[in-house]
Amino acid sequence: MRNLILHVLPCSGKKLDHTARVRDLYTGTTFRQALPVIEREAELATVLGPDTCVSAKHGLLELDEVIEPYDRRLDELDEQAMVVLEALLCKQLAELVGERDNVEISAFLPRAYLRVLSAGAALVGKHVTVTDVYEGCRGIDDMRHVIASVRATQAP
Repeated sequence: MRNLILHVLPCSGKKLDHTARVRDLYTGTTFRQALPVIEREAELATVLGPDTCVSAKHGLLELDEVIEPYDRRLDELDEQAMVVLEALLCKQLAELVGERDNVEISAFLPRAYLRVLSAGAALVGKHVTVTDVYEGCRGIDDMRHVIASVRATQAP
């Protein structure tokens, strides 16, 4: 069985003002706190895909991909733009799935990003499982507590 494991972060509203790798471009607190967690989780995974983030403009981005800063928020997209983003995510996930049996996505995403990623995954038609790492969280503070607890359990 050929599986793929992805760890997915949301993009960040705060960004550098120049072209940079995705891992450096996003400067928001939640992104910066979650980044070392998914990097460590990736080290522990055995069949790993690229660590990624979900962008309201670009869909899935690999963390080492270089992009220009942009100003587009998921909560500002109209219905048509959301459908386009879901289709883009579907296409990107389908390319990652390829001939694999399963794709497991650990989504470190707020609800709006989780919904659009899950919708894109549902369109793929292959076995793609999206796990909400923040399930049960009521807001950003709860999400930060989850990240902190994962970081604590990862400590050597």
